[in-house]
Parts: sequence; C-alpha cells; structure tokens
Amino acid sequence: MTLSRRTLIAAGAAASLLPAGIAAQRRGTTAARFSLGYAPHEGSFASRGGLIEQIAFAADQGFTAWEDNEAAARPIADQERMAKALAQRGMTMGVFVASMPKWAKSRPCSARMTTPIAKGS
Repeated sequence: MTLSRRTLIAAGAAASLLPAGIAAQRRGTTAARFSLGYAPHEGSFASRGGLIEQIAFAADQGFTAWEDNEAAARPIADQERMAKALAQRGMTMGVFVASMPKWAKSRPCSARMTTPIAKGS
C-alpha cells in the first residue's frame, strides 16, 4: 500500500473521531454496577430532575433496578416512558406491591409480648 494524500487525510479524520467515540461510550456505562437489584424510587434523586432523569442518574450510579409502588396508578403513557427508559439502561422494575401496608397494624409491638425475656439469654 502506498501512502497517498487521500489515505493520509482519511486516516487522520478517523483518528480524530476516536476519542469522541470512546468518551460517548463511557458516558453511557458505569464503572461498577450493583450485582443485586437495589432499587431507588422517584424522589431519591429529586435534585436531578423529573422521573426519567432520575432513572438515568440511578443507572449512572450503578443501580440495576427501579422501584415504583404507584406504577399502576400512573397514566399508561408515563408507564411506557418509564419502561423505555429502564430498557435503554439495562434496568428492571424492582419492587411492586398491591397497596401500601398499614404500618401501625403490621409491626409487632413489644407491649404485646406475654413471655418475659429471661436474664442471661
């Protein structure tokens, strides 16, 4: 292969684009991702913007899941935007619950204990 002006210009142009391509890839990925499905929810990163921006930020921080207990109450268009944002970032929907529990009724109360705890146990 002989070195011509055309091949030299083409090689220079390709080389100048390489750093931009590498930087774009790094922005889209994280150095470390959680191996478990830790799932923040809307409001966890409220300073980063709306729901979709918060999902993007969570992915950039290494989260692999998102939690939304009220997803069923959202408009279908919002649910689809969330699903698209999660899929684009390789995330899954985390915790779903049918309804919020009544915490006062579901927590064990120490006053209800009938058996005293023995000393030394």
